[in-house]
Amino acid sequence: MARRFGGAERSLKSFLLQANVFSLYRNFLRSTRPVPTMAARRETIAWFRDEIERAKHETDPQRIDFLLKHGRILHKQLQNGFSMHASGGQTAPLRGRRN
Repeated sequence: MARRFGGAERSLKSFLLQANVFSLYRNFLRSTRPVPTMAARRETIAWFRDEIERAKHETDPQRIDFLLKHGRILHKQLQNGFSMHASGGQTAPLRGRRN
């Protein structure tokens, strides 16, 4: 028997997409741990949550896939920024010489 959610039957693809959204959100929450102040962390989490909330009524699987890809790219960029900030903004010296 198919369960109904919001008046429409949900496919396996929609459940998988929902799981991917939750996974991205959890990964984003984990990656904000190095943010130095709790206020900045809360603001960052609230911003990301708002981004997800804006797209929560999206039903087109291709659009959801696009939004997930965009979210993963954004997560990587922010994660790199958070890790640089956690290390004091200092990165390893470049190798090689300039000519």
